[in-house]
Amino acid sequence: MKIVASAPTKVVVSGEHAVVYGAPALALPIERRNRVILQTSPGAGVYFVNKLYPQWYWSWKPGGEWVGVPIYRGFYEEVKHILAEQGRSLEKLGLALEANVYFSFSPKGTGNSASIGAAWAHVLYAMLGVKPNQKQLFQAVQAGETSAHGNPSGIDACTVLSGSAQIFQKHWLADGKTVFNFKERHLELPRGTSLFLVETPAPEVYVATSELVACFSQTMVGKKPTEVTPEERKQIIAPFEPITREIIHEFHLSGSPYKLGELFLQNHELLRKGGVVPESLQKVVDLCMAEGALGAKGTGSCGPGGAVLVLCHTAKQHHLFKALKREGLSAITMPPAERGAGVESREG
Repeated sequence: MKIVASAPTKVVVSGEHAVVYGAPALALPIERRNRVILQTSPGAGVYFVNKLYPQWYWSWKPGGEWVGVPIYRGFYEEVKHILAEQGRSLEKLGLALEANVYFSFSPKGTGNSASIGAAWAHVLYAMLGVKPNQKQLFQAVQAGETSAHGNPSGIDACTVLSGSAQIFQKHWLADGKTVFNFKERHLELPRGTSLFLVETPAPEVYVATSELVACFSQTMVGKKPTEVTPEERKQIIAPFEPITREIIHEFHLSGSPYKLGELFLQNHELLRKGGVVPESLQKVVDLCMAEGALGAKGTGSCGPGGAVLVLCHTAKQHHLFKALKREGLSAITMPPAERGAGVESREG
């Protein structure tokens, strides 16, 4: 059996980090897709590898321990979640699973882990002969994201699964449980403007998203993300919430490009105060603004090697790309996703 599935990546326009604590956030799926090809054969066990980087792998045999690179452990937790949900076990499956990941090369901070997780969930459910609903898919991807990131908001999983722009907010019930509110939204940029991403220089040492989430929490309230009280959550989201709502308000053809650009900078400054904007990322923001961008901001988890989201007049984009190239930086266009995660083909 051979099953191929893919999922888009995403860019957070506003509300990153604060979304973990209940702030609204806006995310857009982009057509840079991760693909997972699952092939099965008689036997037992799982082998999961990045096709271009074979050192990035994990494996799991019945009765054995998980083995692999720590950043991929979430995909192991995901398959465990799906098998348990379906009342199945690796021992009794009767199949050896080999999964090859074809990487999107979308920059850090654009939801690659959720994107791979969404494609992985789709091939696993298809292999089991199950047609999952969106809730099942979301919970499966979240199982992996929780392992990878500690306290994920859910916005990445939701956006890459749906393939539509999302206004997302997390709420806490009286009993301490959380609920997730998603609202699809058709969005258009102000006339004559464009968005693009800039990859910042790769760091010598990789910093995981979970570390950046913890850094933001420690900087803001001096606690781990899981220790933050309801009052402290309100303290964290207070400055972010009005900016996100104003950004959403300006995201239409007649919106003000200058106002939207200023809001980008305000959002970026909050991230900088949260301790997740390194000098390498700040230099890119400063360069883009000096070369005529309307606004620029860190996106996603930020951190070393993180991406910068840039708003500019469309007529100015070529100039900005050239200025960035002179500094050895890569600018990336952001075509909106044509569809959400799903199975592309199946044989056998």
